[in-house]
Amino acid sequence: KKSLPLDIELYQHSSSLPKGKDDKLFQKKPDIGIDLIDRTLTPWSTSWNSFN
Repeated sequence: KKSLPLDIELYQHSSSLPKGKDDKLFQKKPDIGIDLIDRTLTPWSTSWNSFN
């Protein structure tokens, strides 16, 4: 069975950013994962509620 990701996000290691872990663009991998899950579920919950 084949599957495709619903969304992707680039992980940037802190050493690749000018301010390291203090850079506003830095995100930990678990935080990126949670954001991806939230982005994936939000459209479904919105469209599902529109059928009521």
